[in-house]
Amino acid sequence: MRRRDFGIHSPRRVVRVGDASHQADRYRVGRILLAGDAAHAFFPAGGQGLNVGLRDAVNLGWKLAASLDGWAPVHLLDTYESERRVAADEVMASTRAQNVLMTDFSSRAAALKAALGKLLALPEANRAVARSIAGLSDTCPQPPGDLAGNVHPSTGHRIPDLPLSASQPQASRLYQLLSDARFVLLHLDGVTHAPPTAPRCPHVHTATAPPAALPEPLRGATAALIRPDGHIAWVTDATTPSDVMEQARAALRRWCEPTADGAVP
Repeated sequence: MRRRDFGIHSPRRVVRVGDASHQADRYRVGRILLAGDAAHAFFPAGGQGLNVGLRDAVNLGWKLAASLDGWAPVHLLDTYESERRVAADEVMASTRAQNVLMTDFSSRAAALKAALGKLLALPEANRAVARSIAGLSDTCPQPPGDLAGNVHPSTGHRIPDLPLSASQPQASRLYQLLSDARFVLLHLDGVTHAPPTAPRCPHVHTATAPPAALPEPLRGATAALIRPDGHIAWVTDATTPSDVMEQARAALRRWCEPTADGAVP
């Protein structure tokens, strides 16, 4: 049977994909903010451009809502650019590396692919790369100005979904509490204390996680403040309940103290 090449005809849309990577010089100028493809563009490898754009939206969404509702600190919107540029830089480096691996067919590239294949056969390395591509390893640098507070090794990292104490009435797991874009003051010592308050900051749940369920970096900590996007804003290992509550109030004031006039900064 003779083969025939019928070619491509009558396309509804033609898109050419290049390997260029771009990032905006700034994500915010006054009241104008960039997110997703408007802020950055990558070689389309593993859907990372889509993933980082969605995480931009989550990061910016709750901060804009806080600003519009009048309970955002003056520096809160500034943290959007400082946090998301770091994440975009990492994705750019990752997609550039993947581009080389996919398009270079030289003997040197083949040797590199073989070496990486052996490395990725190690469960720990495989897990680290998978978390990076999925964006689960994103960390937030220390925020500027008044939002910079007590630094614990876990500060800025994403917290995994944790089971909550059986006494928790509104949810059985942490991520259920985050679904309404509130902060969560999470007690990690198995004891629920009275929720602290901060000026104009009603946007906080209080919950308790069993110590046995905590990931290794949080073992020994007694309380943590979880941001609406699932990143850890503050952690303490203070053991006296009054000290825990005093530090928690300070953390809430840093993240929930409104601007002087209540306007969008």
